[in-house]
Amino acid sequence: MNKITFILIALITGTSFAQITETATANVSADLVSVITIAKTVDLNFGKIISDANGGTVIIDKATNARTGTATAVTTGATPTAAKFTIAAEAGYSYSIGYVESPTLSDGGGNTMGVTYDHSLLATGNVGGTDTELLIGGTLTVGATQAIGVYAGTVVVTVAYE
Repeated sequence: MNKITFILIALITGTSFAQITETATANVSADLVSVITIAKTVDLNFGKIISDANGGTVIIDKATNARTGTATAVTTGATPTAAKFTIAAEAGYSYSIGYVESPTLSDGGGNTMGVTYDHSLLATGNVGGTDTELLIGGTLTVGATQAIGVYAGTVVVTVAYE
């Protein structure tokens, strides 16, 4: 009986160590791309505007820098311009653009004017390659008898690979 038990234990433990082993290999890689960059080259400037009883709008075309609208503009002084940014991203890689924009311009003394912005690029789905220009124009709403002064705000643009 002891011999049979010993033989059974030897067979059971022997077969448990007789497993077949297999291996697999995975490749490991990394694709380094250039840093995405953005640089402002021109500010958005609505130019000089006359404060009168009518008020109105001043529109800066993002592509042509043309100034139109119903408010009375002065043709001397700073040239009206759309904002211009240059974006450099790796060819073939998609990137997104985030915009944080002042909804109003302020003179620092409590007086404001509303502004909306018009962008030449979408927030997502942009593809890198050659340097890309981002143009931002907008519409400024001037109130009737708007307080005289220099009004300012900001547009913060962020770019990131998707």
